[in-house]
Amino acid sequence: FKTRYDKLTPTTCVKLLGPNYAMLRDQFPEMRKNLRNRTGQVERLMIFYGASDLNGITEKTIEALTLLNRPGLTADIIVGSCNPEANRIKEICTTITGCRFHQQVDNMAELMAKADLAIGAGGSTTWERCCLGLPTLFVATSDNEIELAQTCGEIEIGQYLGNYREIDGQIIWQTLERLFDRPELLRLWGANAARLVDGLGAEKVCLKIESLTKVPVV
Repeated sequence: FKTRYDKLTPTTCVKLLGPNYAMLRDQFPEMRKNLRNRTGQVERLMIFYGASDLNGITEKTIEALTLLNRPGLTADIIVGSCNPEANRIKEICTTITGCRFHQQVDNMAELMAKADLAIGAGGSTTWERCCLGLPTLFVATSDNEIELAQTCGEIEIGQYLGNYREIDGQIIWQTLERLFDRPELLRLWGANAARLVDGLGAEKVCLKIESLTKVPVV
């Protein structure tokens, strides 16, 4: 990615690229300071596919949860304000033991910190999960997420399951069943994720701007 923008920017441009500069809300670096050590045992899932999830991956994931036979497993099902099926998903969650429905939350960092494994999209939320060392099963909810989701699997911060056209409840269920018996793999993914994003990207960007302009950034 270091050469991706060479032909799109002037030679004098200072490029701040990569997860090291991911600019996150304050709640994520703050939550990172007191993270618990995850054991790799999955007792709580976090499921979130972005603000709208127009391809209905949330419902397919809930279908996978109904196939699991894991007493005590809980899941936070999070949808955004733009999700057209929010009411339907909320109703489905009331029929499944352990499912908690959330819509348009403002405590995402808290929910991520409590989770042992996330299932979600390959968008900007990736960097929030990494900051909190949360291993992830990735589903690309649009074509422009495929490259990132694939790369996340390759660098072992999680597993890429496929794009929204390929995924169904059976695939998610089968993957979860295998992972529940691989705590050492989940610990590896979480450690790799936490090393990738330290949560201080916004501070680094501000410091770079100040060094270039000699003007304090508030």
